Order: sequence, then C-alpha cells, then structure tokens
Amino acid sequence: MSKSTKPKWYLGEAKISYKTDEALLIPSMDLNVRNSSQSAQMFRHMITDDVVEHHEEFWVCALSRSNRPIAYTQVSSGGLYACVVDIRQIMQMLILSNASSFMVCHNHPSGATEPSDEDIRLTNDLKETGKIMGICMLDHIILTKHSHTSLADRGLM
Repeated sequence: MSKSTKPKWYLGEAKISYKTDEALLIPSMDLNVRNSSQSAQMFRHMITDDVVEHHEEFWVCALSRSNRPIAYTQVSSGGLYACVVDIRQIMQMLILSNASSFMVCHNHPSGATEPSDEDIRLTNDLKETGKIMGICMLDHIILTKHSHTSLADRGLM
C-alpha cells in the first residue's frame, strides 16, 4: 500500500421496518393487551398449530405505553427441547421499535406447561435487562397445543 492510499472503512447500516401483516389481525382481540389470555391468543397467531408440537420457537412482542402491540419478531427457532435466545437481540428490537414494555413467548412441543429452570432464569435475566433499559417486561407465556402458562400469573417474574 502506498503512502497516499488510505485503507477503506466499511460501515454497516442498521434499519428497522414496520409493516402491517394482515395474517396477524386478530378480530376478537382488543387493541390493547389486558391479560395473559389475550397475550396467549396473540402469540398463537405467531406460533402456529403446525409448529407448536414440532419444535420450539421464541418470539418477542414490543408494546406501546397503552400495551398496544407495535412490533413483533421471532428471536429463535430450535429443536424439540430448546432454542437459543440472545438477550441482546431482543433488547435491540425493543429499543429500535421504541417499546415501553414487552412480552415474550415460547412453546413446549412436549405439551408440558411447567416452566423449566432455564425458562425462569431467562425470564429473570430479560426482566432485569429490561429494567436497566427502561423497558418493562410484562409476561413470559409458554404455549402448548391446548393450553398456556403465564409466568407473571404464576408469580415467577
């Protein structure tokens, strides 16, 4: 490299986009999420029947100050027993969507609604990280084909 040639620096561009996905319009649901049953109903439109017993998926939903869903994304898709969740990826999505609060959800293909020790640890890590960032975690829903569990309702958050 000659003295007059400077190295080139490449800088990546970060973007977030919003789109209305009519597949997630839930006619019987209020605009604002008011309880864990409504949360589970909303997440069932993301973790569909053809997935819920096949493999684990982990989703996050960003909420406005009035608990209106404003953005969602799938964080991870795993195997039969687990999926890897990166807390930084969740926080990035929440910050970029200007979330005031958030909920997360994953499914148990086994049909067991009991949260694992890892589910509880992850929930506490997400709640504490959200608190530091000023974004309140409202719930962690575990879905099965016929039921759901709310970690908030069970006092595990």
